[in-house]
This record gives sequence, C-alpha cells and structure tokens, in this order.
Amino acid sequence: TATPSRKRSKVAGRPIRPRREDANLSLFPDLPERIQIEKSVSTMGFFSVKSGIPADGKLERTIKVNRNTPEGRVEGKATIAAMRATGGFCGIEEQDVYYAILSAVTEAIALGDEIPVPIAFPPGELLRRMGKSDSGVNYERLSRQLKRLAGTTVVSEKSLYRVSTGSWENSDEVFRIIDRVV
Repeated sequence: TATPSRKRSKVAGRPIRPRREDANLSLFPDLPERIQIEKSVSTMGFFSVKSGIPADGKLERTIKVNRNTPEGRVEGKATIAAMRATGGFCGIEEQDVYYAILSAVTEAIALGDEIPVPIAFPPGELLRRMGKSDSGVNYERLSRQLKRLAGTTVVSEKSLYRVSTGSWENSDEVFRIIDRVV
C-alpha cells in the first residue's frame, strides 16, 4: 500500500522537515501560545492607518488596555517606539506582511513541521502569500515594509487579575515583531 504524502509548508523557500520530539519546542515550549499572543498585536494599536512619520514628528505613542478575559481582568499599556531611519510607524501595508509571516508559521505548526530559528523567508514567498506579483516594485515595497517592522519596538506593561487566585500578576516585556532583516 502507498502512504499518502504529507503536505509541507514552505519557510525559507524549502519544505520544512517534520518536527522531532526534541526540536524547536525545547527552545520555545510555548511557541503555539506565543503565536496566539503575537496575533493580538494587531488589536493593540501597533498598526496605524497610515504608516511613516506623523506630522508632529513624534516617534512614540502609548496605548492603554483595560479588558476582561476568561483568565481575569487585564490592565496595561504599551508604548510603541518607531525609528526615523526605518521609516517610522507601521501601517496597514506592514500588517499584510505581518499576517503573511503568521500565516506561514501557523500553517507549519498545524502540519507539525519544525520551525527554524531564526525563520527565513524568500521575498517571493511573502509576496505570494500577500497575493502580490513578484515584480521589482513589490520587492522594493516589501523591503521598506520589513525594515519598518524591524525598526519598531513595543514596551508592554501589563497586569492580570486572576479570578481563580484573587491576585494580580505583573509582567513587563520589550519586544520587536521582527528582530532582523537581511
């Protein structure tokens, strides 16, 4: 009998090897949960309607969060800092790139593929996932969008009130959506 072939995702332009038990998850045991958390970046005001440097020239903005979740009440704030050298704040164009990357990683996780660290994407694969042609203009835009994503830092200060324990947990994080663009 023939064994049906298993579909593989394409990260770094090649099929990703099936995940071994001790592979990536030993480095990031919470990788699927991290992906869920990263998806919430789009709801916290990280992406603005218009990208770039605002008319007032300020390269920092603060967003406050106050909501109830199944785990309890969350209060927090996130300061988003952009760099002038990489083009300022991320906009909806960068959100498309962000979702293309999340799509590839989520697909790889669902297929049980190993996620390489760091993740590398050929520009053509990102353009394909965004439904764009692989023309020179789109490559230039993608380059600017990736630089803008890499040049934006989030400083998150949050508190979670856990109903189950009746206590507050505080956590602070500083992160970037993309650490490096080559």
